[in-house]
Amino acid sequence: MTGDILTVSTDARDHVTVLVLEGEVDAYSVGQLDSALARAAQRKVPVIIDVSGLGYIDSSAFRAIYRASEHIPVSIVVPASSVLSRTIRLAGISAKIPILPDIDSASAQAANHETGTRP
Repeated sequence: MTGDILTVSTDARDHVTVLVLEGEVDAYSVGQLDSALARAAQRKVPVIIDVSGLGYIDSSAFRAIYRASEHIPVSIVVPASSVLSRTIRLAGISAKIPILPDIDSASAQAANHETGTRP
């Protein structure tokens, strides 16, 4: 698929980096996601990936996210109402990466990771 262009916006906050994805992530566009994750990893803080604005995600994106999670804490924001909610849950990615409904929940989870506490 090469329909919608992938846009990655980065919000580098004090103790977390938020990547907001819009469009589609597939084999054609996954390089953009890889690059954004590599830049975020350099900050050595947790990364929140907001996929609320995606219309499509494939296994290449899941591989990129898994690889990043080997180096930095990563969580994914996917509201239950999102078109991709079921796809992401069925992919089994939540076995390794927290899936949260909103940025606030993901930020709280990231803060708990930083301090070593549990929510």
